[in-house]
Amino acid sequence: MPRIFTPELFLVIAAILWGGTFVVIKLALDSVPPFLFLAVRFSLAGFITLLLYRKTLFSKANRRLDFILPSFFVACSALLGYAFQTIGLVYTSATQSGFMTGAYVIFVPLLQIAIERKLPSLRTWIAVVIVVIGLFCISQNGKSLDEFQGDLGFGIWVW
Repeated sequence: MPRIFTPELFLVIAAILWGGTFVVIKLALDSVPPFLFLAVRFSLAGFITLLLYRKTLFSKANRRLDFILPSFFVACSALLGYAFQTIGLVYTSATQSGFMTGAYVIFVPLLQIAIERKLPSLRTWIAVVIVVIGLFCISQNGKSLDEFQGDLGFGIWVW
């Protein structure tokens, strides 16, 4: 009996949604300043989260406050990441922003080395190379090699 919903299907759906958000946000930023956009986006997300998880958030088990400091750190880190990415979309194309954001894949095996003190497998390195090549091909939009050199310099400067 074949499975209709395979994990690969969900990965494809996630990739389409993730990639589509760059275009939608770029279009939204043509009429709304970045921080107003972020305020509306995350206020709506926070309200929906409160509605969906109100019983869990306000349960007796969560009355201890030892989760506030780590939560604050994570929230500030996420805010900085989203703010820089959204402001960056004002100055660059959606495809270039997607390339720069997707390039985090390179850091996963490096973090594994740093944190776990373990070398990633050869398959992981091959996957990273394939992803980077794919991101590069998607983000070029028919650019010439001369135009790409400027993007490469910007990418190296950002990293």
